[in-house]
Amino acid sequence: DITNYTLTVNIQIVVDVYEIILEVDDDKSSFETDGKKEYYEKTTSGYDHYYPVDASYRKESIDTAVDGETFHFFKDFEASWFQLVSSKYFLKSEYNDEVAAFFQEEFPGSTVSNLELIVGDTYFDTMIFDVTVGEAMYRFTMTLSAIGETTITLPSV
Repeated sequence: DITNYTLTVNIQIVVDVYEIILEVDDDKSSFETDGKKEYYEKTTSGYDHYYPVDASYRKESIDTAVDGETFHFFKDFEASWFQLVSSKYFLKSEYNDEVAAFFQEEFPGSTVSNLELIVGDTYFDTMIFDVTVGEAMYRFTMTLSAIGETTITLPSV
């Protein structure tokens, strides 16, 4: 199981692009969007959540981490779900619902299509797919990097 990596998620909605950076370092993780970075550390009773306040950070204990866990769905993929075409792996259409299930909490009623993986030496380098909710379509581009090299230093509180 992969426990140390950086996942950069770009979400394109028409011409606007939003970036989320998720870092995982064993029991620590971070979630950055709009220039604001929050940290989570797994404890014996839940999580410590570090969040920015003005120019410093505060810490609170919480039951569950809200650290972009939805985006880690790729860990549940199975090789049999994909078909190799021209050095890219495409999700077979019969598994679109399996992947869409990961997005139902944040995008109720969504569908997933056109999922392709570009595979590196050991893991995927890039995953591209569309999530459609009603009339809106979101193009996701997820890039996996710094595998085994991501270091998270928790802020002082």
